[in-house]
Amino acid sequence: MLNEHTLHSVGVTVRDLDATMTKIGEIFGVDDWEVTTVAGDRITDAVSHGRRTTGASYRAATGTTTLREDLIGGKEGGTQFPFRTVTFELVQPLTGESPFQEFLATRGQGISHVVFNEGPQSGDAVAAHFLAQRVPVAAEFTVDGERRRF
Repeated sequence: MLNEHTLHSVGVTVRDLDATMTKIGEIFGVDDWEVTTVAGDRITDAVSHGRRTTGASYRAATGTTTLREDLIGGKEGGTQFPFRTVTFELVQPLTGESPFQEFLATRGQGISHVVFNEGPQSGDAVAAHFLAQRVPVAAEFTVDGERRRF
């Protein structure tokens, strides 16, 4: 089990980042997005299905749902269910070979990944956990020399 890790966000690979931010905002109440482009030397050590890759780039937006006061447990007219916010990481692949590009080409838009906060285990331990479950690492890369993604 990954008890030492906390789910940080649900990742969705999309064709049009701007349109999807608008739609997610309307449906889930995400008002603020942090948008970045990850390209060039920001991506290093990229491996896809055992092959070194280069030239990958993508745009990403991260935003968190808002909680409506009238739905939070214990409030008048509310419910007793424990509500939590959900953070979305939307990714629009731009160039090169990447797990996001592959996902979009083979499956279309959709939930493509989950992001865990770092816990006592490193990202390598998370990868080892899934390997033990017979789920191999399809791709891995490092962003900004420090954020390892599997």
